[in-house]
Amino acid sequence: MNIRYNILQLKNERGSGHSRRFVHLQQQRAEPASRLEELAERNTTLTRADMKAALSVVREYICQELTAGHQVYLPEVGYFALSAMLSGKTGSDGSGIKANEIRVRTIRFSPEKQLLSEVRRKVGFRKAAQANISKEYTMAELTRRVTDYLSTHPYLTRRIMENEFQLTPSTAYRWLLRLVASGVLKKEGVQGSPYYTMGNKVSPTMTVIPHAGTPQTAGSVVLSVASAAPPCGAQLRSAPRPSLSGSPSPDIG
Repeated sequence: MNIRYNILQLKNERGSGHSRRFVHLQQQRAEPASRLEELAERNTTLTRADMKAALSVVREYICQELTAGHQVYLPEVGYFALSAMLSGKTGSDGSGIKANEIRVRTIRFSPEKQLLSEVRRKVGFRKAAQANISKEYTMAELTRRVTDYLSTHPYLTRRIMENEFQLTPSTAYRWLLRLVASGVLKKEGVQGSPYYTMGNKVSPTMTVIPHAGTPQTAGSVVLSVASAAPPCGAQLRSAPRPSLSGSPSPDIG
């Protein structure tokens, strides 16, 4: 079975001025322990109770060995080891550090080489149809995108916001609230099936600039924003662009 993924981009990483792309895997939740017990019962002479007891022994063994300062090796699985950190403030030279100021950060796991090789050989990947992290915008950026869109389309819905601007449903809804409150958009339609058109009010920090070669109507202007508001929500969502013919379809939010 293929694992779905998205390619995300971290802009200006650590203030370096460079962007870094990385893979985000949409992994499923872990299976319950009963799944392993069932697998053992079906493929070995162990009963579910036997497997449950064996796992309890392994857990106790790992805990005892780690707290004794040992690394733990599970055959054909890998190694477990502690990672520690300082919990209090210390001098730059490390002076004044006491034992009670050191705490366990996490338990690190390093897979057995053969296990890692087998997983690499068997795993497959598939680009996700939809992402679960929204693209970031400032108020100025999204206002321009929205007004450009409405210069050639009669209305917006939350679903269109998601698809056109790569937003999750919750982030698209929050942006619609902000754009309506600022007067950029006007909410119309009925409860449970709203749609949004160009608003009649313009923020004092915005200047209306008509599109070249188009009538100066509410649906054909772009807004020049003097000051940018902070990004709204940071969560990348992409989906096929919906058909815009006909009347708005029911859309919550």
